[in-house]
Amino acid sequence: MSLWEHPRVDVLVIATTGRFSSDAVSHIEAQNDSDRALSIEMWPESHMERLLAERPALIAEFRLR
Repeated sequence: MSLWEHPRVDVLVIATTGRFSSDAVSHIEAQNDSDRALSIEMWPESHMERLLAERPALIAEFRLR
């Protein structure tokens, strides 16, 4: 992300249909604890399911299950 130019990226979302490994969580937490401006959000399957449940129109439009 340090090579990315415009527009500026402040948050990187990593979404998965599963769960994050403990190594991945440790790496992301270390990144977020550093003094860098970029923040990483982890969206496991449960988070994505909740977001979709709040937006039934998206489920219908894209025929999601």
